[in-house]
Amino acid sequence: MSTQAGPWEAAPVPVAPDPARDAAFAELIGWLQSGRVRMGVNIGLMNRPGSPVFRRIEMSLPLFAVAVGTIAALPFGGPHLAFLCLVLGGIGFFFMALPRVKARVYDRTMQLVTNDRAAFERCWAMGALSLQDTQASDNNMLGGTADWAGFRPRPAAAAGDAPA
Repeated sequence: MSTQAGPWEAAPVPVAPDPARDAAFAELIGWLQSGRVRMGVNIGLMNRPGSPVFRRIEMSLPLFAVAVGTIAALPFGGPHLAFLCLVLGGIGFFFMALPRVKARVYDRTMQLVTNDRAAFERCWAMGALSLQDTQASDNNMLGGTADWAGFRPRPAAAAGDAPA
């Protein structure tokens, strides 16, 4: 077992008040609300123990139900029915439960980072977030690689302008 602390177990770094970064954060929130910018979330990084948006029950309950259903099917239908329950439970988990978990983790992460600049900066520094301009597919910024306050969406093209 590793004794190394994960990214969430580290002591939070206090975010110093900075009017310029506060203004940039407010501007970013405005772009997110208007749909001009889209924020990507690294679900795998945010859905780990220790993360503020992690809920253990979301992952363990469906898997527990599959395991119990498989074991319960053994005395009634033998190994063939148990295997069928295991396969159907796995398919149900990957195609029904997992997408719901991903959507919930994304929603909780967005709630967390759009309400608190310190949480946003911590997630950004960990590389758990990315920013994408919705009108220019090549205007993206990955978290942890650059300063988020420098991200600017490209100006919207006029109706008669042709792409260069």
